[in-house]
Amino acid sequence: MTHFTTVICGAGPAGVSPVVAAAVQGRLEEFLDRGVLLVEATERAGAGSLAGYGIYANSLGKAFLECLDTTAASGLLAGLEGTPEVSALRAWDDEYPPLPVVGAFLHLVGERVVAALRRHPRCEVLMAHQVAEVRFGADGATVEMTGAGGTVRHTAGQVLLAMGGAERTATETFSPAALAAGRAGVTVRGSAEVVTDPAWRPDARDSPYRELRRIAVVGGAHSAWAVAAHLARLVREEWFAGPVEVTVLQRREPPIFYFSEQEAAAEGYRYAAGADVCGPSGRVHRFGGLRGPARSLARDMLGLSGGKAPEGFRQVVVDPPWTAERLAAAGAGDADLIITALGYDARLPRLIGADGTELALARRGGAVDTGQEGLPRLLSGGTAPRLLMYGLGAGLTPSVHTGGELGYRGRLDGVWVYQHDIGAVLLEQLLPSAQARAQGAG
Repeated sequence: MTHFTTVICGAGPAGVSPVVAAAVQGRLEEFLDRGVLLVEATERAGAGSLAGYGIYANSLGKAFLECLDTTAASGLLAGLEGTPEVSALRAWDDEYPPLPVVGAFLHLVGERVVAALRRHPRCEVLMAHQVAEVRFGADGATVEMTGAGGTVRHTAGQVLLAMGGAERTATETFSPAALAAGRAGVTVRGSAEVVTDPAWRPDARDSPYRELRRIAVVGGAHSAWAVAAHLARLVREEWFAGPVEVTVLQRREPPIFYFSEQEAAAEGYRYAAGADVCGPSGRVHRFGGLRGPARSLARDMLGLSGGKAPEGFRQVVVDPPWTAERLAAAGAGDADLIITALGYDARLPRLIGADGTELALARRGGAVDTGQEGLPRLLSGGTAPRLLMYGLGAGLTPSVHTGGELGYRGRLDGVWVYQHDIGAVLLEQLLPSAQARAQGAG
C-alpha cells in the first residue's frame, strides 16, 4: 500500500475537478506535491456519461471554457485552445451546446489531469476502478478498490468522494411501480435512461417509442424539464407517428432562471425577491432555475415567452405527499409511458468508522448533507472525519463563497461550479491557505 495525502474517488467531471480547480486557483503544484491518488470509475476521465446524453447543456458554451481564461491555460490546460474539441464548443459560446460536444472537451481536460498526476512522483491514477470501501482510523483512512487486476488498497490522510449519482426510482411515499401496477402495456423509464437511449434520438425512425400517445414526466427539477424539452423537440420534428400528450407533474411551478430582476419583471414572472435572487450576481434562481431548452419550454408553457409549446403539452402541480393515487388522478393514470425524474442519490462505497461500524450519514432533501464546506454530516452529530464529498446527490449548499439565492434548498452541481466556486471551497479543505492555517493555530 502507498500512502497519499488525498485520495479522490471520482467519476466524470466531478472526479477531475479538484485538480482543475487547483490549477485555476494557481495552486496545482502545491496540491500535487502533497500526494494525490485519483481513482476513476470509468476507462476515460473527464466526461463520464455526459458524452452519451442526447440533450443540450444547461450552461452556455463559454461557461465550460472559462477554465481556459485562468492560470490553468498556461499550465495544466496549455495548448487546448485551437483543438477541434475546443473549436467545436466555441461555436456554441452564447448558446446551450449539445452534451456530446461538451463531453468531447471534458475528455481533453480529463486527459490533461491524468497526465499531470502520472508525471508527478507523489501522485497516481487508477482508471476503471470501483471504490468498494473506505475504512477510517485514528491515523488515516484505507481505501479499497477493485479493478480488472483484483483488489487494491491504499491509505490516505483525507478522502474526497465525487463518484456521481444514481437516479432515484422512488420516493418515501411514491413508487412508479405502484402507479403502473395492474395496467397492461405501461412502461416506466428513468430520465437518464431516456436521454441516453439511441431509440429516443431524432434519427431513430424505427423506434417503438414513436407509437406512444400519452407520456407522463414525474418530477419538477431540471432533469424532468430537460426530458420534456427533448420530447418537445421530437414533436416539432414530427418524430412521433401521431399526436402525443406530454404531462409534467411537479411539486411547484417551475423556477425560471433570469439574468436580472428587470428581465424577470419584463416577462411578468413572479418570484420572491428575498428568497429567489442571488445577492452577489442579482440573478433570479441562479442555481435552482431552469436553463437552456428546458427553460424555453417552461416559459412557453407558462405563457412568459410569447412562444407556444407543442400541442398536448401541459404541466400540473401536485401537492405533496406524492402517492400513486394522487399522481394518477393528476394525469399519470392514463399514460403509456411514465418517465421518472426524482433526483439522485450519491454513489457511495461502504464507509466504516474507527469503531468498525458503518457511518450513518445525515440527509437533507434526500441528498447527503455536506453543508457549505463539503464535509458530510453524521446522523449522530458532527462531521465524518477525514471525509469530503460533493457532486450529484451530495453537493454543497450555497454560501457567501459561492453566492446563490437564499431560498434554494437543492445542492450545487455543474461543471463550472466544480471547477470554480465549489472548487475553491473544497481546496480550502484539501489544501488550507496560509491564512486559514494561521487562524487554526490561533
